[in-house]
Amino acid sequence: MNDDNSDVAHQRMEDIILLAITSLASLTFLPLAPIEPRNNIKAKVAESFGNVLCQPSLANVSADYLLLLSHPGTCATILKVFRLMCGIIIVVCKAVSFLWQKL
Repeated sequence: MNDDNSDVAHQRMEDIILLAITSLASLTFLPLAPIEPRNNIKAKVAESFGNVLCQPSLANVSADYLLLLSHPGTCATILKVFRLMCGIIIVVCKAVSFLWQKL
């Protein structure tokens, strides 16, 4: 691949990552408002995702996900997802703390 194609491929990969993170945030984001039926579904999605991130066998994936906090385009979205996950299951708080110390 020449440099032009490499740059285009790199930009597309960043765009795909941002799209995936934004999609996940839209599946889990809950406004700070009274519980509605659709919010229960979003809370379940966030809980499932949090449980997946806490699996010891996926520690590298979880660490990579946390590293996305350093990217300006994904930081706010990642924080929204973690806010909800940490509000639902305490295990996520402990896992994030442990992983953050390793980074």
